[in-house]
Amino acid sequence: DGTDLSDIHVPNAPQTSFGLGLNYKMKGFSAYVDFNYFDRIFRNDNFNSRESFLRQEIGTLDPYSLVDAGLGYKFNLGDQAIELRANVYNVLNSFYINQSDPFGLLNGNGRTWNTSLKYSF
Repeated sequence: DGTDLSDIHVPNAPQTSFGLGLNYKMKGFSAYVDFNYFDRIFRNDNFNSRESFLRQEIGTLDPYSLVDAGLGYKFNLGDQAIELRANVYNVLNSFYINQSDPFGLLNGNGRTWNTSLKYSF
């Protein structure tokens, strides 16, 4: 129909993001820290019609950044390779809104963590 869609943005997806990471490895030990920044996240909760979507009558969510970190250790137990890992996501336990929909705003996860044991044979 000839509608110009060049200014249409994908809602709930950062249009700008960047990250910086540091890794360290020495004698089976490893560690990492990642910093990620997210901005220009267009809301998805204010569309009343196709025309309002095409005019992008929506706002943006506040930018946010997250820090993740992890440790690992690889060693052999006899002939078997074993790797232990521990990761922490959102280390600073930052509160952030990362999505919206017609029912409201959705916050991202607070601090979460996981551990793993990898056994190779």
